[in-house]
Amino acid sequence: MRLMLGPKATRIVLRVLIHLIAIVAAFVWLLPYMGVFMASIRPLGEIIRGWWNFEEFNPTLENFFGAWNHPTVPLSKGMINSLIVAVPATFIPLLVGALAAYAFSRFDFP
Repeated sequence: MRLMLGPKATRIVLRVLIHLIAIVAAFVWLLPYMGVFMASIRPLGEIIRGWWNFEEFNPTLENFFGAWNHPTVPLSKGMINSLIVAVPATFIPLLVGALAAYAFSRFDFP
């Protein structure tokens, strides 16, 4: 036996179904990011047992401090090098483009 729904009920059911699919897709998309974040704030012993295991949950920022001040490859040095490259690479084209835009705005085209 076929269930007969009116047009308004059909729209509501379809909208609920679309929202459920969107919520499931968002959860599937966010799950890896949640795993990486949870692994980044937990000690190594807890990560080995799985990031989803909350029997022992001792969040710490020690991993970030360790990466920032690593003795052989400190993240702070890489961050400074990136800023040395990225800041001029952003502002020089911005300045040149602004000056060129001003020049083109004053130019009379035939």
